[in-house]
Amino acid sequence: MLKRTRENALILFLSVFSLISVQAIHAIEEHWNWDLLPDRTSEEFAEKYIKLPKDFKFGGAGSDMQYSGLQTVGGMAQNSWTQETKRPQPGIGNGFWDRFEQDIQLLRNAGIQTMRISVEWAKIQPDGKEFKQEVMDCYKKQIRALNDAGIKPVVCFFHHTWPTWFMEKGAFEKAENGADFKQYAQFVYDQLKPEGVECWMTYNEPAGVVLSQYLIGKLPPSRKGRLWLAGQVLKNMYSTHVELAHEIKAKDNNAKFMIAHIMEPLHPYHDYNPLESLICNQFGYLNNQLTIDYFTNGKFNWFGLVTDENAKAPSSIDIFALNYYSHTVIKQNSPFEYPPLSLTMKAHRSEEIKIGRGTLYAEGLKDCIEKAKKAGKPIWITENGVDTAEGVKDKKMRTEYLMRHLYVISKAIEEGANIQEYHYWTPIDSFSWSSGNGTKKYGLIKVDFKNGTLERKLRSDALPFVNLMRKQAGMPPFEQTKNTKTV
Repeated sequence: MLKRTRENALILFLSVFSLISVQAIHAIEEHWNWDLLPDRTSEEFAEKYIKLPKDFKFGGAGSDMQYSGLQTVGGMAQNSWTQETKRPQPGIGNGFWDRFEQDIQLLRNAGIQTMRISVEWAKIQPDGKEFKQEVMDCYKKQIRALNDAGIKPVVCFFHHTWPTWFMEKGAFEKAENGADFKQYAQFVYDQLKPEGVECWMTYNEPAGVVLSQYLIGKLPPSRKGRLWLAGQVLKNMYSTHVELAHEIKAKDNNAKFMIAHIMEPLHPYHDYNPLESLICNQFGYLNNQLTIDYFTNGKFNWFGLVTDENAKAPSSIDIFALNYYSHTVIKQNSPFEYPPLSLTMKAHRSEEIKIGRGTLYAEGLKDCIEKAKKAGKPIWITENGVDTAEGVKDKKMRTEYLMRHLYVISKAIEEGANIQEYHYWTPIDSFSWSSGNGTKKYGLIKVDFKNGTLERKLRSDALPFVNLMRKQAGMPPFEQTKNTKTV
């Protein structure tokens, strides 16, 4: 009963607020006739339709928790994720901690020129006091291996998990705790800058993370329905980013900062349904537009509940980092459907190809790029990819997904968008937050979790994309050998 009361109160609040708000307008949904572009699952399609500048770079993206799991020097780490024991746990992930040298060669062989990695705060500063130099030295070795392979490293300070001690202090629920994060990030910067790192990502998907943490409850600390607190946390995270970026950039002219912003257009299933449109308007603003506004004009407005202005925000990022997978369609059942008047957050259009719980909707990336252009920064697509494990029977779906999105990027560049890099999520199969190790098949490179060997093999359905990356890197097409057979 209490849960239903909270839901009704939230809907009432949003309804009232939508009447006085003019800033949040959901994206116009459009669908292209992809049949006009034949052979999308072939390398010939890329040759004919995907035109990229010579200096455009293909890369990959991964996170320490998902690649190396809890493995650290002398044992296993503990963090905010491990405290919630009912969640799937990564163990050693895909074994990257011990295999990074071989894996980085696999990345290079795939044509990858730049790689997003993260460092794990809980491994570097497990007790909130001493920084573990021996752990930091392991990350240094990863950076050196990337550089030696000719792969530019991009280092992310936060990818969804905090140390337990930081969570116990309230994390970013308290503005003063930002000093702890800055101290940690400054230590990492001092250690890795001499290794040649110039590109720094403060957070991965902070807007999406806080909504998952404090409204939906899918990420620790799993506090549902805390709309005001979610806004407060995001404001504090962004303020800390601005301070950190300016402090480092003041002494390092080569340092480039970014935040990976997950964008997911929201569309109503029925254009005439006011509740569907209301949800798309309001949460579309929070998840997509608010971050762009903050890093364009310095204004933060979380439903009017949490507001802030920071004139230094626009100059705190040098790159607009955009993560994109699909869109969300909000559908309310009619009184004659079962259950009547219920809301579905992941409805499917009949004309869209279903992939797991989402759909193939590359058109949405065009809208996200147009919005990102308003920040006036170079754009990097820092995550985009497809899981071919869940609900995907067509073996060519990976290529279909990638070619559509790369075509959108190619057309956007042709129309003036300054898109410099594309990072695929993720080159090697890894841990999934929702379902554990080996359950998602995003990897261009398959990992044998089933037999426990963690053996790596390139997937045959990744070859068209791999050869496109290799061509862009000035490499010949992939040639199978005894040691590089595909699966």
